[in-house]
Amino acid sequence: VLWGIITDYRRLRDEAFKWYYVPWWQQGTGPRKAMDDIQDAYQAMHGHPFTSLISAPAAAGFAELRVERTVAAHAAVEALRMHASAHAGQLPAQLSDITIAPVPLDPSTGKPFVYSVSGRTATITSASPAGRDPQYYALHFEVTILPRNASQAP
Repeated sequence: VLWGIITDYRRLRDEAFKWYYVPWWQQGTGPRKAMDDIQDAYQAMHGHPFTSLISAPAAAGFAELRVERTVAAHAAVEALRMHASAHAGQLPAQLSDITIAPVPLDPSTGKPFVYSVSGRTATITSASPAGRDPQYYALHFEVTILPRNASQAP
């Protein structure tokens, strides 16, 4: 009986933790299903008491994603600033035009950050990941390139 309990626990644990290593934008419903299976097993007493020891790997993965996404967005902003500095204050039409430094992809989508330019101001954004409150989880950076001196003012 104990061996069966341990086997159930290991299967559920491995199923939940494997999603931790899959990029956020590729996970789909896998993590939610794994946590639902753990909850079902806990209620049916399969793998009990060990199933109660499995924390929320999906929550830990999301916390890591938030940090990775913020760091990637800051790296994109810095690449944008470097490009403007090397091109007399001109902003690129699109992020892929930046060659002076790498511009990371948005870790939440696996695609480039959303980018737009209006005059001397560039905007880099990332929508809130699915199911997360945009008020807290959306990213929005604006970069305004100022003239190098007053004689360059528009």
